[in-house]
Amino acid sequence: MESKLLYATQDGVTLFQVIGRGTYKICPSFRKCCEDLLAAKDVTGVTIDLSQCESMDSTFMGIMVMLGIKSRGKIPLLVVNAKPAHRTLLDGIGVSRVWRFVDEPVTDLNWHNLAQASAGAIKDMTSLAPIILEAHQALIDLDPAANLPKFKDVVELLKAEQQP
Repeated sequence: MESKLLYATQDGVTLFQVIGRGTYKICPSFRKCCEDLLAAKDVTGVTIDLSQCESMDSTFMGIMVMLGIKSRGKIPLLVVNAKPAHRTLLDGIGVSRVWRFVDEPVTDLNWHNLAQASAGAIKDMTSLAPIILEAHQALIDLDPAANLPKFKDVVELLKAEQQP
């Protein structure tokens, strides 16, 4: 299954839906959307629907954390339709500190004016390296004791690759 990140905004609430795998390949679009949300004045909430998400990598979860940290107290952030495996994964790296989980299934999401945030996979890894680095650094910053051992090598490798 192809990975996609779909989104729609209505009445100040932005809805994201992950279809397939939430990986580094869709993170440039996800990050850009998150930056736009943080800059907007009329955002009243953000929801991520994981009902069709097969799995997530640490880069995708790091972008979630970045949005969570930067919007703390300003915008309510909700994760809906998370499977138990999603919840375990997200709780394990501290995402639940900055996102609220809705435990009951949510089926009445309004996907009116749904648009694709990602138009395909990114092939050039050099353009992804700064995004992957920033996402992993956000994970470490959120919970250094738990996440530094998990992601230290990734961060060091990415920093070394970015040096001229």
